[in-house]
Amino acid sequence: MVKVAVFSDTHNNPEPMREAIRLCEPDAVIHCGDGVRDVRSIEPDFPGLPFYYVAGNCDFGDNMRLARTVDIAGVKIYIAHGHTLGVKYGDLDRLGYAAREAGASVAVFGHTHIPVCKRLGNITLINPGSAGTGYDPTWGILEIDDNGFISWHLHHFFRRDK
Repeated sequence: MVKVAVFSDTHNNPEPMREAIRLCEPDAVIHCGDGVRDVRSIEPDFPGLPFYYVAGNCDFGDNMRLARTVDIAGVKIYIAHGHTLGVKYGDLDRLGYAAREAGASVAVFGHTHIPVCKRLGNITLINPGSAGTGYDPTWGILEIDDNGFISWHLHHFFRRDK
């Protein structure tokens, strides 16, 4: 079983992501944008752990990719923030089409800050929500078994009372 921690929209708040990675001990990390600086700030804390990320509409400063496809445990995963694909308006067809064109069976995205897990044809679309902002910060774990079957687990961040 391969475990992939999936985050998006951390918006200059890397600490919850850092803590989640420490707790779940994933085999890889995906960040769907609006927090590239956050990812780069915690990468050194996890040597050898692969991080895959794309730029979001709030990531400035370099020529990062807006989308990419990665192969993790034999499953092709399309990663995009989604702002160039119209995801904020509820239409996920363009995202599904882009994933299909990239040869992916899973598409992970962000931008809306709202968690989603649904099928569109033969593509699984996943948005982990926002891990850094909002009333109900969320992230998720994508598990890939030895046969290439996937499962998705949404997690909520809760503040510890001191």
